[in-house]
Amino acid sequence: MKRTLFLLVLLILSFGNAWAERFTVTNDNNEKIIVEVTKPLNQAAKGLVFLQHGLASSMEHPVIQTAKKAYLDNDYTVVSFDSRYSTGLSDGDVKNARLQTFEQDLKTVTDWAQNQDFFIKPFAVGGHSLGGASVLSYAAQNPDNISLVTAVAPVVSGNLWEKSCFKNMPQFCQSWQQNGFYEYSYQDKTFLIAYDVINQAKNFNALDIADTLSSPILLVSADADNIIPWQDVESLYNKINTQKQFYVTKQSGHNFTTLQNQQDLYNILYNFIKDNTKSLSNM
Repeated sequence: MKRTLFLLVLLILSFGNAWAERFTVTNDNNEKIIVEVTKPLNQAAKGLVFLQHGLASSMEHPVIQTAKKAYLDNDYTVVSFDSRYSTGLSDGDVKNARLQTFEQDLKTVTDWAQNQDFFIKPFAVGGHSLGGASVLSYAAQNPDNISLVTAVAPVVSGNLWEKSCFKNMPQFCQSWQQNGFYEYSYQDKTFLIAYDVINQAKNFNALDIADTLSSPILLVSADADNIIPWQDVESLYNKINTQKQFYVTKQSGHNFTTLQNQQDLYNILYNFIKDNTKSLSNM
């Protein structure tokens, strides 16, 4: 499998002792995925994590940035990236985003990373929303690669996602389903989001793969999430047999938009990563 990459820019980040490089990674169809690799400065990394954002989003999303800081503060090298068909810098139109394309992009990036000097195995994976479903799927299919899983408001299944949509936003979801698309505005741009992203996600059910997850796993939900209700994530938690933790953050929606939401999320992630990285190092 061929991979082509170009060094784009060296960035100094405001994450304390960390520095980052951005790369362009191309898949087998010559589509570009923009990848950012952030490393601890002046010390060896204790681990490696791949972070994947949600639908119609990018690696700049507050959940990904919060997770990035939590991992960096635990001395991990962090690989974040803009999936194709997102609002970020990678190739493709948002209307073509599917869980399947997210899974493909995660595999493309992890495969590319195996030939880089920062690569460590096993590694952690973390994701938000549709990215959460993607990392759960990857962890189930590649258990020997995975040290930790952190999933924030993950899509549990396409059927549950649709059920929640019609329960909590019935008029919006009926219109979305009938029209096939809805218009989403972000940073003065308008994107079309296809209802087929839900239809295709009906092929995925994390409840069916829960017993194949073998590494420590953290699930985080929000009490006011009307997209992926915390009860759906709790049902997944109850099915998992490995070492696990589950938290429901207070006064938070799906995107953890307030500073308090992000601080609460950071504390949960930081402590889970710290505790489990320590236990891994003692193995």
